[in-house]
Amino acid sequence: MGNPEILYRGISSANASINRSLKEIAKQAMVEKRLFKHVAWHTFAIIGLQNGLPLIMISKLMAHANIRETQGYSKILDLAVEKAMEIFND
Repeated sequence: MGNPEILYRGISSANASINRSLKEIAKQAMVEKRLFKHVAWHTFAIIGLQNGLPLIMISKLMAHANIRETQGYSKILDLAVEKAMEIFND
C-alpha cells in the first residue's frame, strides 16, 4: 500500500496544485468567489444530480467508498427543490 506519510504528502501536493489551477481559472473568468477542489467537487455532484445522473453513478464517479458519502449532495438538491416550490405556495 505504501508509506502513509508519503501518500498524504502526495495527496496534499495534488490538492494544492488543483487549488492553484482553480484560482487561476476563477481569475481569468472574473469569478470573485474563492474556488477550491472541494467547491468544484461539490458543483460536479450537484450538476450531475440536476441533470438526472443517478446517485449511484455520481458516487462511483467521485470514487466514494460508500453511497452514504454521496447522499449529502442529494439532500442539498432536495432543499433547493423545496425552496423553489415555495414560490408556488406564496
